[in-house]
Amino acid sequence: MRFPEFLKEHGTIGFVAPSFGCATEPYYTAFAHARERFGQMGYHTQMGPNCLVDKGIGISNDPALCGKELNESYCGTENDVIISCGGGELMCEVVPYIDFAGIAQAKPKWYMGFSDNTNFTFLSATIADTAAVYRTVRSRVWNGTVASGRAGRTGSALRKDYPCA
Repeated sequence: MRFPEFLKEHGTIGFVAPSFGCATEPYYTAFAHARERFGQMGYHTQMGPNCLVDKGIGISNDPALCGKELNESYCGTENDVIISCGGGELMCEVVPYIDFAGIAQAKPKWYMGFSDNTNFTFLSATIADTAAVYRTVRSRVWNGTVASGRAGRTGSALRKDYPCA
């Protein structure tokens, strides 16, 4: 299993929307606040082209374009970790467009998503032999969830006594 490097100080968080995006309220405002908060924490953010798109029902855009966004974000060098904007219900239609062979060859990155993003987090581990995180960040920026999620992305809260290889 490949484990990505942790997010470093002043690193870049890439956002993608391979399922549902943040084009409508309350998601739009919550996403803007989350990006602002990450900026206050010293991180840079980079948004994929589908993050603020609402061209489908339960999905941000055409499945081929969602797959393209995910592939380019994961295999590109513009970000250090990737967070999905939201869950959804139609990411299963995106799976045929995800280049798992390319992802397996790319430098591993932490990918964090929830709900419909199981279509990537599970297959990343089983097909691309690369760890991913099933978790939400959305609209919980102020109550500690981002802090605990950040601790996992940065490695600052790893349990040293946990027996793992």
